[in-house]
Amino acid sequence: MREKDWRDSKAVCALSDSDRHLGHIVFNRTHWKAFDATHLDESRTGFRYLGTFQTVDSAKAAVEESVAPTGCTL
Repeated sequence: MREKDWRDSKAVCALSDSDRHLGHIVFNRTHWKAFDATHLDESRTGFRYLGTFQTVDSAKAAVEESVAPTGCTL
């Protein structure tokens, strides 16, 4: 499994591994919006929106949970 790493700034944080962008969070005045970059949204025109969060840690946790392997093996 590839190691995941957060890149942080004051208003945007992005999660990636060595091969791809996995997700990001964006600060919007009073809260953080989280996105899963590994899945499309319902309209198939952008990243899957995960919700609005009060803290950076809760937004990051939502992205990490969304992109985590499901544990299913074939």
